[in-house]
Amino acid sequence: MIQVHICGRGEIPDFKDKSITHLVSIIDPQESLVVTPEWINPSNHVTYKFHDVEAPGMSMTPEKWEIKEVMDHLRELYSLSERGGNVNLLVHCFAGIGRSVSIAYILMCLIMGSGKESEAWKEIHRLRKWAWGNLMIISYGDEFLQRNGKMVEVVKEFRQNECGTVSSYF
Repeated sequence: MIQVHICGRGEIPDFKDKSITHLVSIIDPQESLVVTPEWINPSNHVTYKFHDVEAPGMSMTPEKWEIKEVMDHLRELYSLSERGGNVNLLVHCFAGIGRSVSIAYILMCLIMGSGKESEAWKEIHRLRKWAWGNLMIISYGDEFLQRNGKMVEVVKEFRQNECGTVSSYF
């Protein structure tokens, strides 16, 4: 079984006593590498570099191959947990609102299976009450998981209902 946690970079120390086994760091491309906390095995800490931009065609928009790399790692963690391995995952980005939420949502959709996209988003929102997500990242996850736009639609509906706004790009 996988346990998932989401936070911003400044909140990482708050998870020291939560038995975290794996850490996914998502930082901007120009940033230096994130230091692995002493309570995480360095081989279980993976860092990805891409911006939190969801407008297609912009030079700073995450590329599909970047999200595919993350997706491959998520599948490995899921497979490990399915074989009985302990996976207590912390995913973080700068603020814990966009990129990390999106990656955690993709993982939650993988875990819960097709048709459970809304339930997966509700779980993410329970884990991170100010979850917003990045629709570009989510759209790549939706494609990789063959969800036919359902993941994007769930987050768009949430944005519309909670905030009265939806990205004009999706």
